[in-house]
Amino acid sequence: MPLSTEMHYNPDSSDQVPYNEANTSYYNTYNSNQIQHNEDNTNNMRTQLTQPFDTIKKLEEEKENLQDEIRNLNKDKLMYEKRNKDLQLDYDNLREKHNGLTNKNKDP
Repeated sequence: MPLSTEMHYNPDSSDQVPYNEANTSYYNTYNSNQIQHNEDNTNNMRTQLTQPFDTIKKLEEEKENLQDEIRNLNKDKLMYEKRNKDLQLDYDNLREKHNGLTNKNKDP
């Protein structure tokens, strides 16, 4: 079988090279690598599209958890404020009783 001597463009070189069976393996490898590169790019694009979605989903879950925690803290705050008011009233009442008793003892 005679070798073909037509000119073929080598993408890695600016020169034209003769095309023959000896350099077909280079082109087959190049094409195979290009196909793999295209598949990798497609997979990377899928990953790039799903990563932000996953990140947004995680952030929304974290936001919801933080909002629940804030609601619980606000409930606790209200409970402690009410308890503090009750204690302050108790203290004020005891103070009035104490002052009344001490004033009674001072007056003969």
